Amino acid sequence: MCTMKRLKIPDEHFDKFVYFLSLPKAVQNKISIFLDNAPIGTLPEDLINIASKEIEELSKENLHDILLIYFNLSSAKENFSISLNELIDLLAIAFTESKITELSPSDQTLSPFKELLSGNSNAAKTSKVLETMNENTNTYTHSTIYQDVRPVFDNNSNFLGSVIINNLKVEYSTNNTIKEMFISLDKDDIDELISKLKSAKEKISLIKKNVNGKSILDI
Repeated sequence: MCTMKRLKIPDEHFDKFVYFLSLPKAVQNKISIFLDNAPIGTLPEDLINIASKEIEELSKENLHDILLIYFNLSSAKENFSISLNELIDLLAIAFTESKITELSPSDQTLSPFKELLSGNSNAAKTSKVLETMNENTNTYTHSTIYQDVRPVFDNNSNFLGSVIINNLKVEYSTNNTIKEMFISLDKDDIDELISKLKSAKEKISLIKKNVNGKSILDI
């Protein structure tokens, strides 16, 4: 039994474990089957959209909670370099410390999570892919460009004309926190960005063609 490590489960997340245990066995099995066959490398938000079409009994919010449990437990198993049985032992300790009656450690409360995490599931491979991607401190999440037209006046308040300012908003994840930054761009900057992005796509294609048979996952 692994006693030197602890699963740090936020108090507000234990309800998600209780909810999963409350699901009918048939629904739990559908979730496991979906995770086993989910497209490798699919981002969590896309995975939820796909799952919602295959597991109609659950809302997207509930699917989000279950996937959160799955990815967090999978990540803990990898980070601790422990076996599935050792992970379940740690989960039992966390359940005991939660003092939640419905999570009192027993085969009934632990085996569903062992079954969820067992096997060579595609979602487990996706979890490893996402961990590798997130090794960089800052990870891109979203961006948008919007235009702002501003009038220009001389020192005598005479109208000289207007300029278009392109504002690039970039959202990124760092230490599990979403942050944002703003950058002003002119037309030449936009042209350069387009050129750099096009070049990056061309390089990706070249890498795939010359990777000597090793598989490249599309993320």
